[in-house]
Amino acid sequence: MTDHVNRLQRLCRIDGQTIKQHSAPGSKYSASLFMYELKAIHGIDISTDVECVHPKYICNKHARDMYRFRDAFDNHDHDVAKPGYIHQFIPHSDECMICHVESRGRKKKRKISTSDAISMPTVNETGQESASQKQQLISHNPNSQQNTIMHV
Repeated sequence: MTDHVNRLQRLCRIDGQTIKQHSAPGSKYSASLFMYELKAIHGIDISTDVECVHPKYICNKHARDMYRFRDAFDNHDHDVAKPGYIHQFIPHSDECMICHVESRGRKKKRKISTSDAISMPTVNETGQESASQKQQLISHNPNSQQNTIMHV
């Protein structure tokens, strides 16, 4: 359950997307700073939020929207509010989508074992490669044709 709560703290309260930890400092804003704006724009009442169900932070993108709404409201311009997608958070269960999210992004590079690596050809005293080494270069070269020999 604590793992679930820790994962929740990395999500935006509005859209449920991950708040980037490596982005600019201060990119995570407490939802309590924008209690009125969340209620006015999105209809979210954070006073009834449960800690183990709802994240308590908002991403930088939505915080900027909240500040923009606050400034426009102070200037009596009420056309700024643009409600968008609101993520519906559900209580933790065995099939919790927050806890069972696969990691995304670039896959880790596969390590090459010594058996997979192609050995570098050795040159004999005359400066020529042996016939078996030339054949090995041909067999490991995916672009080679049967009668093309790659010279190093």
